[in-house]
Amino acid sequence: MLKHKMLRDLKGNLGQFLAVFLLCTLALATFTCFRSTDNGAYQALDDFNASSKTASAWIYGESFSEEEAAQVEQLDTITATQLRSRLSGESTGQGQAQVDLYLEKDNQLSMPLVTEGNPIDFADPDSLWINQQFADIWKLNVGDDFSFSCAGQTVTKRIAGLILSPEYIYMKADDDLDTDFKNIAYVYMARSAFPFNEMIPYNQLLIRSDQTDVMALEEKVSEALDGHYAVYIDKDSMPGIRVFLDEIHQHEQFSWLFAIIFVLVSLLIIMTAMRRMIDAQRTQIGTMNALGLKRSTITLHYMSFSFFVSILGVILGILTGPATIGRYMIDIFGSFYTLPDWGMASDPGYYLCAATVVGCSTLAAFLSCRRLLKLEPAEALRPVPPKSGKRTIFEKLPGWEHLGFTLQYDLRDAARSKLRILMSIVGTMCGMMLMVCAFACSTTIDETYSWNFDRLTNYNTQMTFESGTALADEE
Repeated sequence: MLKHKMLRDLKGNLGQFLAVFLLCTLALATFTCFRSTDNGAYQALDDFNASSKTASAWIYGESFSEEEAAQVEQLDTITATQLRSRLSGESTGQGQAQVDLYLEKDNQLSMPLVTEGNPIDFADPDSLWINQQFADIWKLNVGDDFSFSCAGQTVTKRIAGLILSPEYIYMKADDDLDTDFKNIAYVYMARSAFPFNEMIPYNQLLIRSDQTDVMALEEKVSEALDGHYAVYIDKDSMPGIRVFLDEIHQHEQFSWLFAIIFVLVSLLIIMTAMRRMIDAQRTQIGTMNALGLKRSTITLHYMSFSFFVSILGVILGILTGPATIGRYMIDIFGSFYTLPDWGMASDPGYYLCAATVVGCSTLAAFLSCRRLLKLEPAEALRPVPPKSGKRTIFEKLPGWEHLGFTLQYDLRDAARSKLRILMSIVGTMCGMMLMVCAFACSTTIDETYSWNFDRLTNYNTQMTFESGTALADEE
């Protein structure tokens, strides 16, 4: 009997319960899509770092010797060190794109992933390895020649392979506001392949450690180097990694923010809808009590409305969130970040969040009906007694008597229906907050572009001189 009654009541209050169903679905869909992409990102990042043996810390300086690298490697918890030279240049074609050149004798740490072509061989003086994004945009293939100028030298080498580096998950050219893969390339090449390489110092020393807090090792490293370095940073502070981690941390905050907003609005709808329905069914509740139905049975009956609606919503949200919105998000952020094998990964938090949403929805229904269900059957069968009239807070304000009848009626109704007013205010506030944030993202980018290029760099043309150009004519 109660099952058929529940179906009839759901049909009669379809609008309110459909809104609850959609809000529960959105809450779980947004939560699961953000969490699944975040967990997938962390998993892919860990796998990438493990396979590439990404360094734990980077030490920058004017020059490092092999003896200094050996001294650092002898420290406790230091498992490996890597010397390399990093130079900046530009391509001779491809719009004079920025080129970050890395010269190495061997590759023990932060090894790039070769996606196409031959493995990196630093004994090959005729080849170089270039990042895949730049090669794809400029239609460069394995076997083509690539020319660039660096340190006053023009170098042309054969592309032996396409690579992805764990240090360049996020990258942008120095002159760009955001990622544009056509304007930046990173190249790995044998140190012996660069002209006058014996005159080029090692300006980077990479270390890998088993210690979690790598920054705590700086004092020991400084002693081993006798203070002969400029900057010491850990992996999470590298710009190409830090920006990506910040993005993922923002997603984690979004996952909880959206879920809380949608659940909060759904709870207000549940409390309002259930209170209205129970007040309208006061006589039915009294009749069921008089026929011998226990109060606990009637309470569970009314709680089941929110329970079944919310549980259907969270199930649909879990099923659709990662598979639809999550895949779409990975495709979007794949155009800004380069992380191999970035996919979806499940999280036990899905079920905790789902249980919380269902529990809160069911509790809201219980709180809405417990007052009336405490009445005795004889009292519940009587009509609802009219509420005692009393002056509202608005009627005590000066100038009340000068207001029109419609406005006075609305203000009285608002004062006597606090829950509905709260639901309207909170629901409108949350919806407007989401809309403002969404539109502000677009306008912020436009404003940042104007602020950077129209106010800070107030020029239309930039000219780059060759290295060695004199500042004035020499007589």
